[in-house]
Amino acid sequence: MNARRIIGSAAEWTFRTAAVREARAAIAGLDERRATALRQARLLLEVASLVKFPAGRLPKGSRPAALVGLYREAIYWAFVARSARDGEPPPGLNALWAEQDDVELAAIAGGAPVLESARRVLLETPAARALDVSAEEAAHVATLASGLVGDIDAARKRTNKLLAQRWLRILLVVAVLGALAGGVYRLLLGRNLVAGAKIRVSSVLPSCANDPICNIMLFHTETETNPWVELDLGAAKKIRRIEVTNRMDCCQDREVPLVIETSTDRKQWSPLARRDTEFTTWSPDFAPRVARYVKLWVPKTTQFHLHDIVIR
Repeated sequence: MNARRIIGSAAEWTFRTAAVREARAAIAGLDERRATALRQARLLLEVASLVKFPAGRLPKGSRPAALVGLYREAIYWAFVARSARDGEPPPGLNALWAEQDDVELAAIAGGAPVLESARRVLLETPAARALDVSAEEAAHVATLASGLVGDIDAARKRTNKLLAQRWLRILLVVAVLGALAGGVYRLLLGRNLVAGAKIRVSSVLPSCANDPICNIMLFHTETETNPWVELDLGAAKKIRRIEVTNRMDCCQDREVPLVIETSTDRKQWSPLARRDTEFTTWSPDFAPRVARYVKLWVPKTTQFHLHDIVIR
């Protein structure tokens, strides 16, 4: 399979263009005359449901016979909606039934026995025996009527389903591409060197042990002059990026000015960056350098705390 075909298949899977076009074409084929017939069929089914499940007491009589009369009319108008007789007056129920495919009708009715039962009631039962229709026979006719209307509506429902499917698949593709982009970005940046680093701090605030907010931070010093945190990466490594995340809930002024320095031997320190304004996250610009130790410190008397440090 060549690249163009792969791209075409992926685009069709995502946007469902051909399927949507086909479903919309089926809808467009339903002209105003047939659409009116379909609306009438739907109305009759709704009226039948009100007779079948009445909100109040109905007059005495054969309810199955009344339902069959409504379903007969619904089936008639459903056949008119399925008919391709453009500009011609619709014939009677018998003639329209003769135009249908029995195999298709059986599938719509839920089986050949149900279809045959509905056919006998609708086409062979004389008017004198109309009141003798059983509830089961009425149910068979109802199944055919509902199936016919539902079958005509299938293209519209299929279009709506395909459009919903399209947006879900677009969102899925965007999510996958976003995850891949994020993965590639992290791969290009390299792993977080802090994950295996040893962390030393100038002091530890004793009350942090019982403070939930304090516990979610990377560290928290006592109030002191020039508090610091030092990260030992274990060996000299090339550093390309540092991301510092400040405390989120309060006190971001305690971390400024913030100085970052690096060293290979913990004796000679070289300045890397300095931040003099408050921040939530900070990723300073600097040329890549080799270092084993990274120190962040605040040149004043304060408490020092950060939510996270990432070194790549």
